[in-house]
Amino acid sequence: MPSINGNTANLNKEVFTALKKINTADGINKQEALELKKAIMADGKVDLAEKDLLGEILSSSVTLKFSCEDPKFSPIDLKFGTKKVTDDAKAVIVSLLEDNDTSFKDASISGGKSALMGGGSIAAVKVTAKVVSGASRFAMAVPVVGVVTGGAITAYDTYDAVQKSKDPNVSSASAALAWTTVGLDAVATGCAAVTPGAAATVVGVPVAVVSEVVGIVATGLAVGTSFLSDYLK
Repeated sequence: MPSINGNTANLNKEVFTALKKINTADGINKQEALELKKAIMADGKVDLAEKDLLGEILSSSVTLKFSCEDPKFSPIDLKFGTKKVTDDAKAVIVSLLEDNDTSFKDASISGGKSALMGGGSIAAVKVTAKVVSGASRFAMAVPVVGVVTGGAITAYDTYDAVQKSKDPNVSSASAALAWTTVGLDAVATGCAAVTPGAAATVVGVPVAVVSEVVGIVATGLAVGTSFLSDYLK
């Protein structure tokens, strides 16, 4: 994914038009995110400019500049208030990136201190992921769901921890908590991998129960350390 710098160029007309319809006063809501997704996927792919656009929307920048590949369209600035993107809209955008950008999953996103998702948002995703992976019947039917989701979350948190460790303006406590979150993510993801298989056999049921409990506890602690890390930053 391109670097996060508050500016995206060469967007196609469909995506550019969808952006112009966004009401930034209350932040990008789910419906606007879905309309943007529809425009992006109109050609069946997410190109480089569109990946940059999605990254910019998830960044901490409150003013974003966009330009269209068609010179007939003048560039636009989107200026956001305190709420840039609602949580359900953010989930739509994150899902689109995860499905179409390997670098997002691997957390190899440049942009320095501008983390793509706030602590509260990633914490909400963790809770949702644990609810999904913890639903035993569904998890046994699709055991990779919890592992893949947990892996994506761990990748993001690793990126966040690296950035906080590099930033001289971030407190040592915040950086330490960020790395603690990564460790807890790894435990939770490991449990998500073990639980479905163990639960499939009578002998393995006790192991599955213990694994699920440990995973839930690890997820809860990871949510807490993630919040604290951002709070103490």
